[in-house]
Amino acid sequence: MNAFSGQFPNKIRLKSVYETNDEVRTYVRCLPALAFVPPDDVEQAFDILSETHPTADHMGELTSFFEHTYIRGRRRCGRAAYFIFWLITLVV
Repeated sequence: MNAFSGQFPNKIRLKSVYETNDEVRTYVRCLPALAFVPPDDVEQAFDILSETHPTADHMGELTSFFEHTYIRGRRRCGRAAYFIFWLITLVV
């Protein structure tokens, strides 16, 4: 969880929503839990999870950030580089 919280941009303010909305809190906690999904199933699991994101403010931004940083990565480095780094930092 520390790797995720350290990478998330400060400009998206979710603290008050996270503290008061159980649906948001559950969704946010599910994102780093994807590190425990078998690697071949991560994209599909993320897609299923992202379809259910809460309607609270900034949840789309959070989902997009997580997808482009940890799930699919940026094109120049490739998905594998981000995904492996993410798994290592969350599990260690």
